[in-house]
Amino acid sequence: LKDMRFYNKVDRNIYRILHSILGWEIFTLFSFLLFKEIFYVMSLVYFLHILVDIPSHQNECANQPFFPFSKYKIEGKSYIGSKRGFIFWVILIVIIIAFNLK
Repeated sequence: LKDMRFYNKVDRNIYRILHSILGWEIFTLFSFLLFKEIFYVMSLVYFLHILVDIPSHQNECANQPFFPFSKYKIEGKSYIGSKRGFIFWVILIVIIIAFNLK
């Protein structure tokens, strides 16, 4: 996301936790407790969501994988409105469709 601003510190911290390893672990735990038969798929999808966000988020929304334990962040580049971003989404959609056609 390009130049996204948060309303307040609470919003920013919730976003950072949900896009961190800690958020993924919490999500996986709740998925396991509530949906034991499919928790591994839910966990994998959430993890892949975080991975896809890494190269496409910058500035305020840059990924902080070790939040709240570290301020280390991975700066990506926003591809919104660019040819590269369009190609990325086309490839991702093709992959999703290919897996669903099996």
